[in-house]
Amino acid sequence: MTDRNGMDLDEASISRALEDATNRAKEAKAHLDDARRQERVAIEEVELLTRLLALRRGYEVESGHEEAGQSSVGAGLQLVAEALPTRRPHEVVEATVDILQETEHPLHISELMRELGERAVPLPGAGAQANVISHISRDRRIVRVSRGIYGLSEWGMASATPARRRATSTKHARTAGESERGRR
Repeated sequence: MTDRNGMDLDEASISRALEDATNRAKEAKAHLDDARRQERVAIEEVELLTRLLALRRGYEVESGHEEAGQSSVGAGLQLVAEALPTRRPHEVVEATVDILQETEHPLHISELMRELGERAVPLPGAGAQANVISHISRDRRIVRVSRGIYGLSEWGMASATPARRRATSTKHARTAGESERGRR
C-alpha cells in the first residue's frame, strides 16, 4: 500500500516512524525535565544570593515568598525586587545636604567637617576628609564646585572636573632637566 505521494506505508515503515516519534518525544521530555531542574536550581541560587546580599546590607529578609499560582521564576524575581530596596545614603550625606541648605552657599570640605563634628554626625570609615568626600561625591544632590568646595546641584552650579596630574614625577623631570643642561 502507498499513500498519495507514492510513499510505501507498510506496517514496518509505520512502526519505524512510530518508534522515531516516540524517541523524539522522550528526548524532548528529558530536555524539558532538565530545563525545569535547571530553572529550580537557578531560582534557588537567586533566592539565596538575594538573601545573602540583603543580609550583608543590613536588611531583614523573609523566605518563602511563593504565592499560590505564581511561577517559580516570578517568585524569584519578586524576591529579588523585595530584598533589594534602594539603598539609603549614608547619614553624612544627608547631614551635608542639610548643612548646605542652611548656609545657602558652597562650603569648603574643612568647614563641612567642622559642622559635621559639631552636629556629632557619625563619619564613615576612619572619619577622614577623604571618606566624607567619597560618600558625598556619589550623591547627585551635591556637586564639587571647585577644589575642596561643595555645593548643591539645585543651585545650578556646574560640577568641576578633577585637576589633572602631572605626567612625570618631579624627580624624573629634574633628572631630565639636568641631562639637558649637561649636553649644552
